[in-house]
Amino acid sequence: MVNQQGNSAFSAITAALARFREPTDLQGRVLLALCCLGLWALQMHRPLNADVAWLLDAGSRWFQGQRLYVDILELNPPLIFYDMAVLTAGTWSKPAFLAGVCVAIYTSCLWCERRWIAFAALSIPALLPFGQRDHLALITVLPYLVARQPTWRMGAWMFAGAALKPHLLLIPLLAALWRRQVDTAVLSLLALVGVYAAFIATVHPAYLVEMVPLARETYSGVIGEAGYFYEIALILVVLLTNRRLPIAGGILGALLSYALQGKFWYYQLVPAAGLAVYQGLAATTLKAANRACAIALSIMAAAYFLRSHWPLDPIPPGTKRVLFLTPHVPIAYPLVFERKVENTSPYPALWPVPGAQDRPDILDEVRKKQVDAIVRRCPQYIFTDVRDRFDYFAFLSADPRFSGYRPAGTIYSFRVYANPACR
Repeated sequence: MVNQQGNSAFSAITAALARFREPTDLQGRVLLALCCLGLWALQMHRPLNADVAWLLDAGSRWFQGQRLYVDILELNPPLIFYDMAVLTAGTWSKPAFLAGVCVAIYTSCLWCERRWIAFAALSIPALLPFGQRDHLALITVLPYLVARQPTWRMGAWMFAGAALKPHLLLIPLLAALWRRQVDTAVLSLLALVGVYAAFIATVHPAYLVEMVPLARETYSGVIGEAGYFYEIALILVVLLTNRRLPIAGGILGALLSYALQGKFWYYQLVPAAGLAVYQGLAATTLKAANRACAIALSIMAAAYFLRSHWPLDPIPPGTKRVLFLTPHVPIAYPLVFERKVENTSPYPALWPVPGAQDRPDILDEVRKKQVDAIVRRCPQYIFTDVRDRFDYFAFLSADPRFSGYRPAGTIYSFRVYANPACR
């Protein structure tokens, strides 16, 4: 009788605790959602990074009828446009995009056992390049890397981010190698990659015919930057101290992706930094060293974000159409996107020109396409950057159709050319 009463009391206590956990979990989800909302608000008060602003601009042109890789001359394969169409619900607006990325972060965090560590890893290292392709890859691969039993749904989720660049596929593939098994997540990822390759060849053949050869010939002219050695050292410490775990394979894959892209820009290091922050905070061995690395990586990422500033704005009030003649995307974007001004160019920037100095056929084609856009849309002002060694205004002037623009002064580091006939 006593045992029965004891068992009954134990069962009642267990049932009460089970009921208590449910609202606690719900409260945790609500708090996590509020943190994602705060992250959205923080990013709303900062300029978008240049690549995201350009892709939103290009995507809106696409939805208005322009053709990808024909009228919009973008280097990235088409998956990013489909991702951003979903993330923005087809609006191609800054608020919708940031909300979509925050929802993706929230979703991935719910798939991870250590949700708050996941939130820190998915948000802090990417505060500056928020929503960049490599950030999207980090968001989608983390649940798989920390999962005890990967599922095919994780593979489908990974595809949306890891397939944005071929290099990024190294992250899940090396993690699978660390697990010594090809699980359903990797199989579904690879199946979707195969379908995607066929989709590009069928729906967007111009990408393979036009953009890939152009990139092979000229992209080496886009100058990278060597650096971030402290971050790489900290990431390597986390990798080595957790080398037996699948996430170590993911970190190695992320570092290889960073190296193979060859430009060494900070946003390309975000997947490795984010995974190192997660594992550094979640580590069960050498906790002090791991946490110190994770905290240091987070502090440096926050410092980059705090040091960022709004781009210089030389555009006169009331202007509708401009053209920034430069090979550097950040000169024009996010400024024109935030100002809601049209940048009259089929390119995000004239990035093919520096790498095509010994290819007059490519230079002629770039000039023709850019002047075609000028003749069609008639930008009111053209800006060149005095810091560029190459004279892009003179480059376009070789086309006799390019006329009517006269020097109108210098603002900040921009030479300004105006055409009174353009209204």
